[in-house]
Amino acid sequence: MTEHLRAAALAHAGERSRGLETLTSVAGDRRTVAVLGEMKELGDTAKAAHADVGRLVGELGIDVLVTVGTTDEMTALADAAHPASPLRIESADGPDLLLPLLNRLLKSGEVVLVKASKSVGLEKFANILHAEVPA
Repeated sequence: MTEHLRAAALAHAGERSRGLETLTSVAGDRRTVAVLGEMKELGDTAKAAHADVGRLVGELGIDVLVTVGTTDEMTALADAAHPASPLRIESADGPDLLLPLLNRLLKSGEVVLVKASKSVGLEKFANILHAEVPA
């Protein structure tokens, strides 16, 4: 692995970890929902990096994990988070199927993290959720 890919893997994992930790710290006793898509450009460390994030989801006690995508990396993330109980895991095959799932799943007052590589295209869902929060 090149130094560039190694640095990218560490940066992606660090950003995701900080986001998940922030999610749990600001939530208090409210339900936490992590909507996670693929971290791109990780090379041969991608599957392991996604599994690390999945384990962190479980360790932090996040209530709901929503994975977006059908890659082996996203499967590794969900599988690593799965032993955590009572974690609920939902999946959307792609961004185009995410909004109906979120409309069914989310309730007022929940704290939601939406995170993925920009190329996955999840930022529009974060914007939609933010727009629906009363000022």
